[in-house]
Amino acid sequence: MTQTHAASIIASQLVPLTDERLVLPNTTIAEIIDFSQADIQASSVEDAPDWLLGMVAWRGLSVPVVAFERMAGGKYEASASRARLAVLNVAKGAPGVPFIAIPTQTIPQLMQIDETTISVVEDSGEASPVVACHVMVAGSAAIIPALEEVERLVAAVFAGEPEKNKTKNKKK
Repeated sequence: MTQTHAASIIASQLVPLTDERLVLPNTTIAEIIDFSQADIQASSVEDAPDWLLGMVAWRGLSVPVVAFERMAGGKYEASASRARLAVLNVAKGAPGVPFIAIPTQTIPQLMQIDETTISVVEDSGEASPVVACHVMVAGSAAIIPALEEVERLVAAVFAGEPEKNKTKNKKK
């Protein structure tokens, strides 16, 4: 393997959601942890959007649990026994919100992605601001999330800015 080829490989994880999978670089994920719905505590945010499922205690912090599917305008279904939380590092975020947790249906799949294993898919559906693009990864459909927008929406909720925390495709 040449140095150029090695540099273009991105260590990633395919994160299984209700009806989709997210593609996230390993550096985005702080940790994958076990969880059950009982682990989620109610949020103190008044009139929180439906995608904010609550908060979970992790490493001495209270981390917001976000249903990415709802944020993107889809449906979220809680998983049973194999559910995990993907705790994501936040680049900007709000003060006191250095991480965001996204529930997964099962354990994410580790994958080495390069230009031969991924391709962008033209999406004919209505665009969501939290979806950067739809892709095919090793023959399977997936989503690359617009993490800056996800972070912005979560930060807006905790900053008490209700007009800024709504997505265009909000469904209940």
